[in-house]
Amino acid sequence: NPPYLYGPLAETHIHTLPAGRYDSLSTDLIIYRLLTPEGDFPVSAAQADVRDIAHAHVLALSSPLTSSVGRKRILIGSPHGFNSKAVIELIKDSRPELQDRLTRQTPPSYPYERLPIDFKRVEEVLGMTKDEFRTVEDMV
Repeated sequence: NPPYLYGPLAETHIHTLPAGRYDSLSTDLIIYRLLTPEGDFPVSAAQADVRDIAHAHVLALSSPLTSSVGRKRILIGSPHGFNSKAVIELIKDSRPELQDRLTRQTPPSYPYERLPIDFKRVEEVLGMTKDEFRTVEDMV
């Protein structure tokens, strides 16, 4: 399955959000839910920053020919683990004014913190290394 995509909204999208229609936030709504006392956590730790996925798509446009690298359909996700408890702590530390709004739900334990992605293959096809992916701190 593809990962959840987090990160900033496009500037033009921010101005077109219908009032009260938070579902328009897409997967960023998951992070927004953490800012409500009854909010729930994502059901999976699989995630990536939308900017990294956009970058991967741009790189794919100029990637080597299929004849030299084989099939180019690859799964992309962040090499950085997603830990719900750590995300809550990150929000508390970086935005202390939100502390009283944060979810009071118990953070889940995921069977994994990242997808089992073959990053050698990602680098071979796209030229994108693990070091280029944004961290969870950058996404939140």
